[in-house]
Amino acid sequence: MCKLIRKTKRKSFTGYKAVRKINGKYYSYWTGVKYRVGPVKGTKKPLTNASPFSSFILDPGGSCNQPDYFGKTGAFKKKTDAKGEVERYNRYGNSACVLAVRLGGEIWHVDNGGDAVIFAGTVIDSMEEVK
Repeated sequence: MCKLIRKTKRKSFTGYKAVRKINGKYYSYWTGVKYRVGPVKGTKKPLTNASPFSSFILDPGGSCNQPDYFGKTGAFKKKTDAKGEVERYNRYGNSACVLAVRLGGEIWHVDNGGDAVIFAGTVIDSMEEVK
């Protein structure tokens, strides 16, 4: 489970995000929120059919239901970490891809319980699909 552990002094962070792609638009695998440039939109009513991992959405203790995470989105520092998530998602017959994102607003360091370095931001300054 991802947890915000501390707010940083960073003004921005550029990283990589694994997302679901539907009709040229990008969505969170966990909540179904549509990604676009601007302030991160949060939802307190996750879409239950957003992903094969919807049990995480419905879990009150899951990372998608952590109040501190509403209005923020995370990104991996390494593209290989995001690609690994895409491979995992696509095993279920989904259409996932990697976005290069520049996050702004408040930047937080995230603990994901593993080795991957992740930061979260409150604004998406830019995003572009990468191979």
